[in-house]
Amino acid sequence: MNDETTSSDEAHRNAIERGEDVVYVLNHAAACTFLDFFNTFVEYATKRFLGAKLSISHCAACEAGVEHGSVHAQQLNGEKIKAFGWDIGRWVVCEQIGDWMGAIPTLLMQRHTPMIMDGIGQACTYVVGDLFYAGAQKDASIWGEKHGFTQDAEEVKNRQREIYTHEIKHVAQAVVWTGWSTAITLGSLRLLKDETPIMVNAAAKVAGMATSLVGVLGTRAFNPEAARNWDRWGSEHIAEPATRILSSLFGIKNDTVEHVFAEQKNYREGSRWLHTEKPPSSWTKRIHDEQATTEQSRSPTMLK
Repeated sequence: MNDETTSSDEAHRNAIERGEDVVYVLNHAAACTFLDFFNTFVEYATKRFLGAKLSISHCAACEAGVEHGSVHAQQLNGEKIKAFGWDIGRWVVCEQIGDWMGAIPTLLMQRHTPMIMDGIGQACTYVVGDLFYAGAQKDASIWGEKHGFTQDAEEVKNRQREIYTHEIKHVAQAVVWTGWSTAITLGSLRLLKDETPIMVNAAAKVAGMATSLVGVLGTRAFNPEAARNWDRWGSEHIAEPATRILSSLFGIKNDTVEHVFAEQKNYREGSRWLHTEKPPSSWTKRIHDEQATTEQSRSPTMLK
């Protein structure tokens, strides 16, 4: 009987973790989709700076033998405008394909190659861990003031650890998703007959990728409250509806998805530390376990 209960609890925990992965990756994809409206111009400017030319299919004036004059100029300018619109439109479409299709291999890696994801997460911890820790410290302080806690209150310390653990846990997903999204975007451009050399497109994508990483991860590190406000909006209007539709494809039951949404809301509001007299939920216990594991990799001086 105990074995059956343990097995059931483990299955429930795995389902919850899988649901959290889906929600986070979709939220991240939604955030980068929003940033794409800005990134597109960064990437396109980089592409043109590196020498990519507009692909003008034909010029009616040239075909008619008119090489000079206002008629030729008007025809040529018209073709340039069309080519510019097509180039921008194609890039935006491929960005969207990369953003959303990149979620699939990211989630598959999360579920089937956890050791690789853990290794990436550890590397990211050494690189950006201090930034995320400082951001969590700042956000927990603001949260504590809002709810009337002193800066050294246990609730504030718990909130700080919760924020740090949540963000650093998912940073590997953000990095892996970015890699897959970039590869899929570049592949989509080739399929849509983009004639720009792939290395030029890759350099332009790197410029846009840097913008995304600075925008998304920078916001999460330096202003976690703003990141959660975006997560809240993205969850309610994009990720939650999309996840409800896609959950069955990942083997996630509806009640599990709703449970994840409720826990995500509790995290954003820090509500589990406002009622410390209540017994901790299994999810809260897991947060404490993850905190202990994560903090072992940090310098003891950072945790004082």
